[in-house]
Amino acid sequence: MNLKMKLLPLLVLPLAALGCGENSSRLKTHPVEGSVQFEGRPLEGAFVVLHPKGASDPKYLPAHAKTDAMGKFKPSTYDALDGAIAGEYSVTVEYTQLVKTDDGVMSGPNLLPPRYASPTTTDVTIHIAEGENKLPVINLTR
Repeated sequence: MNLKMKLLPLLVLPLAALGCGENSSRLKTHPVEGSVQFEGRPLEGAFVVLHPKGASDPKYLPAHAKTDAMGKFKPSTYDALDGAIAGEYSVTVEYTQLVKTDDGVMSGPNLLPPRYASPTTTDVTIHIAEGENKLPVINLTR
């Protein structure tokens, strides 16, 4: 066996260990289903973000989703639709429509009351538990 073949395992094993360590820093996520309404009507195309409350550990990441035609959403933290980490969250919701400009199309202003756009002003809070989570309807008002 030549020297290159003998050294190959010494080079590959540390790289493999690095790849495995990346996933170990992830906290476990749990499936979440919810829906958003504005004054009793489903809100299609709203951007929903779950902001961890009081989590000083940078591993506690926000989860985000876009609502469908019925106002339903399934948030993602690391991967598509993987849910959220167990804990308490402040929920922000923004709803914009596309507007034409001279430069093309861009997102217009938020059409919801501004208090729902910031984790420090929103009054919407939720709890994510281990296992499946079916949230009560989030009904936003003026």
